[in-house]
This record gives sequence, structure tokens and C-alpha cells, in this order.
Amino acid sequence: MTKAQINETIKAAAKAHGFETTTDAGFQGLTEIISEELNFTFTVQTTENTDWAAHKVEQSLTVTASVRKMGGQPTVEELLKTADEIKRGAELAAELQNMNITWTETF
Repeated sequence: MTKAQINETIKAAAKAHGFETTTDAGFQGLTEIISEELNFTFTVQTTENTDWAAHKVEQSLTVTASVRKMGGQPTVEELLKTADEIKRGAELAAELQNMNITWTETF
């Protein structure tokens, strides 16, 4: 996959789960997922298919999510909103993880 394809994949999956994405690329040139209730973390790792001598680096992407906020005395509506977003965010993270997103860069 190319970075453009990865960004389109992230955008499409996020939209399918009710999330928006940034218009400009963020960390590692990747589109970020916007959420009021969750933090989405992108972890990029170099894979064993990297060949430094050939100037080829293969990287993989893992997307995780965590709850950003909650505390005090939320209303029932706020709890339900957060619960819904947690469910959709978990499903989105699982979908992206199951895609095993990788790409190769040359230098």
C-alpha cells in the first residue's frame, strides 16, 4: 500500500464507524482520527522485511484507542454518548488492526 491508500483506508473505516479524520496528515504522514471521547494512537514499527542495504524499509501500523475523559458526575446522556463512542471506537480499532496495514518506503 502507498501512504495515500493507507490514508484513504483510515478515512473510509473511520467514516463507516461515525468518526471524522483530519484533512492534513499527522504522525508519519498518516490521517488522524478525531474523537471527543477517545484517543486514537498510531504505532508504526519496522518489520523483518526491511532491507537497509537495499534502502527499503517496510513498516506496519497498529491503531489502538483509549478513553480520553470521564469523571465527575456525568449525566446519563453523557454516559450513553461516551459508551456509544467507546463501542464504535473499539470496532474501528479492531477493523484497522485486522487489516495488517504495511507499506514500504525507499530512500
